[in-house]
Amino acid sequence: MLLARSRNPKTGETKPGSKGLSLYLARVRDDEGKLNGVRIHRLKNKFGTKAVPTAELELNGMIGELVGEIGRGVPTIASILNITRIHSAKECVAGMRRAYALAKAYAEKRKAFGKPLTEQPLHITTLAEMEITYRACMQLLFFAVQLLGRIENADANSDTTDQTALRLVTPMLKAWVAKTSVGFISESMEALGGQGYMEEVGIGRILRDTQVNTIWEGTTNILSLDIIRVLKETKGGAMGIFEKVVINAVSRTAPTPALASAAQNVRQALTRIKDHVATIMASGDKATMEAGARALTFAMARTLSGALLIEHAEWQQRQAGRGGDADLTADADMQAAVRWCDSVASLLGDLKVRNVSSILNDAALVFGLKARI
Repeated sequence: MLLARSRNPKTGETKPGSKGLSLYLARVRDDEGKLNGVRIHRLKNKFGTKAVPTAELELNGMIGELVGEIGRGVPTIASILNITRIHSAKECVAGMRRAYALAKAYAEKRKAFGKPLTEQPLHITTLAEMEITYRACMQLLFFAVQLLGRIENADANSDTTDQTALRLVTPMLKAWVAKTSVGFISESMEALGGQGYMEEVGIGRILRDTQVNTIWEGTTNILSLDIIRVLKETKGGAMGIFEKVVINAVSRTAPTPALASAAQNVRQALTRIKDHVATIMASGDKATMEAGARALTFAMARTLSGALLIEHAEWQQRQAGRGGDADLTADADMQAAVRWCDSVASLLGDLKVRNVSSILNDAALVFGLKARI
């Protein structure tokens, strides 16, 4: 599958930008095994993912078949982007888990100040924060997987709510999890001290291979702008679906006392997010919408992850009471949910309306007094 600029079959003209791109299906090799109009210029020397070669190609005389309508390549390929972006997030979470497992295993062997790292308060706290972050990322990942599964098994008469939800959640998931995973894996490397920096341990490769997910299938900023696009195109519909998902997750059953405060923080964060979206949309100012897009994306991701952690913790509480591992797991899930949602500020992060004046100040700070937007 490839996007290529098309010529109007009647006039021979092409359109600039994404509106001039169409989607094609083409074979790499023909029936005789020869390359189908593909010339390989070079293999690229990448920072990571060296096990997956990336080539610079020239396509000349390639035979392909149009998929969809001419000039509608980007909308047509959007369903594929949902899948590849979810896969990118999955690779990030897998890398986090592997690096974190190495950090925990090392803590059981390494001694410092006369005690193993498993008994050092600061090291324990550091690993606990990583555990909670990993759980939050995993909850959001599998929520997106659930949405994708429901859509793929839906019939023609099914409600389109899941499609809109996935359209919003996928860029949110990929942007936040990819960005979070890089710092997380770096922290795992640091937890091993000098050994973590050694190639034979493997965390270096995990870090390099994970870094690409902040770039492939859309950088953090591109994905954040996609969130704004979805909110505008659906005229508030996507925000309404987001609100419904969050509220259902924290209200499906009556919260236990330990989760009540966490659930209330999620609701308050949701209200703040809704007010923020309403304000920037009402402004009609493109610069204001775009400047705060990353902070909005991250706030929505953290808030939805918190709601899902609460939902999972409530479910685990219903399974508890039988003793043994079930009770320990329920307690751990409770702790993770409560600590992730311990304040509205931690869920919202740097969410604020950025007006034109503040954006101009940013531009001047970076590019000098003659900067413009």
